[in-house]
Amino acid sequence: MVSVAQIETALREVLEEDADRLAQETGFIQRQRAFRGAQFAQALVFGWLDQADATLDELTQVAQECEISISAPGLSKRFTAEAAQFLHALLKRLVEKVMAAEPVEVPLLRRFSAVIVEDSSVVTLPTALVEVWHGYGGSGSASQSAAKLHVRLELLTGSLQGPSLSDARLPDTHSPFRDELGPWESLHLRDLGYYDLGWLKHLLARPPGQRLKRYFLIRFKGATVLLTRSGHRLNLRGLLPQQVGQVREYGVLVGAQARIPARLIRLAGPRGGGQAETGALGGGSQGPG
Repeated sequence: MVSVAQIETALREVLEEDADRLAQETGFIQRQRAFRGAQFAQALVFGWLDQADATLDELTQVAQECEISISAPGLSKRFTAEAAQFLHALLKRLVEKVMAAEPVEVPLLRRFSAVIVEDSSVVTLPTALVEVWHGYGGSGSASQSAAKLHVRLELLTGSLQGPSLSDARLPDTHSPFRDELGPWESLHLRDLGYYDLGWLKHLLARPPGQRLKRYFLIRFKGATVLLTRSGHRLNLRGLLPQQVGQVREYGVLVGAQARIPARLIRLAGPRGGGQAETGALGGGSQGPG
């Protein structure tokens, strides 16, 4: 487990040494100014950490504690495109340095070269940023601007990739990590939002002579066409387990045209006075072999 002392050391390195370097690399600091990149970052981080809706005047007070003498209008002028790039780069560095989780010690998962979980989260932004970050649209006082943060966690090492930013309206099926398939013999875990037959075919495709595979486990959409391995269409209603907690598995082909070989996994559970079920698809090969 990572200790508090280790986290403190990592934060100091990022918010001091790395911040100055990243400010130069992103063009936020191009020449000697009254403050350094580290001071600017610390003023914002500590100011908004103390008060999420801190005003410019309140942020300038925090800036003074970071040895920055600047007025509210002067601070406002520092919020440029280069400043945004600098803070984004700093966030990514913080994630790489500090936010990595402990590896998952599950013997079953050690059968794979990597176990990759991907997810996203949406952050609502002021409507004034709608030209930069497009949200889902809003009515009344609802903001029309939002950003989506995409991240990937590799369970065997605990390494975290991202966050990679996109418009909130970008579907998860078009994730910035879409074409990063991971090593052979890796397992990809996905929720329903990532369900895409084109991506599954891309994940499982193997060049001639390649015997290693990639694997997936993903929830499937109810409208998905499932076929038997001999090509006959399945009636899912007849495949529901009859007892709560019961699991059934079937070898299937996914998609009327794609015909991706997989296993259908169905689990029956209680739901009020009736019965609910969850379903997932798991697979790891395409074509011969």
